[in-house]
Amino acid sequence: MDKEKYIINNYFEKDILKMTEFLKIDFYDYCDIVFKNKLYLKNTSNIARKWEEKEDDIIKKYSHDLNIRYISNMLWRSYYATYQRVRYLGIDNLIQKRGKKK
Repeated sequence: MDKEKYIINNYFEKDILKMTEFLKIDFYDYCDIVFKNKLYLKNTSNIARKWEEKEDDIIKKYSHDLNIRYISNMLWRSYYATYQRVRYLGIDNLIQKRGKKK
């Protein structure tokens, strides 16, 4: 199965948790595909859950390329939850470009 094509075609059908489990890929690979195909430009639903280290890593990885809104879409998190996590992590460059389109 072409995992990239599957993610593109089912981006709104299955959330990040279901997609990674179904495809047996990790968050990093999933987010790389979402980034490559600019799927983060589409608003996603929010999934309330505890923050995991892998999500912190993804925020750090994409902090120079995306703004908070796009990262929240990629992680299926609310903007506010992502903003608060960015503040907690002390990623100042994301806070400074808050609200700016990339």
